[in-house]
Amino acid sequence: MKTDYFKECKRRLQGRRENTKYFNRAFFDTFCRCHKDRAAAVKNGIDDSYVLAGVLLFHSWDPVYKSDFYNKNSGCYCEFLSVFCEVVPV
Repeated sequence: MKTDYFKECKRRLQGRRENTKYFNRAFFDTFCRCHKDRAAAVKNGIDDSYVLAGVLLFHSWDPVYKSDFYNKNSGCYCEFLSVFCEVVPV
């Protein structure tokens, strides 16, 4: 099922952005896992938040924060967030 979501996200991203470098299946799988982990933390009342340089972050998203897509193609990453919400039911 994630494969279909990945393909649709990739298709939409490529239609909106010229540069989709670093967006790949490995990143998408990592993002989905982090999304699921964060939802579980919220459901279970677990606060995994921390502040770094004045920015509120969440440990469940650390693998995404460390990815090349997030760090080297942040504009496309922001667009991906919109695409993900359109494509993947949450």
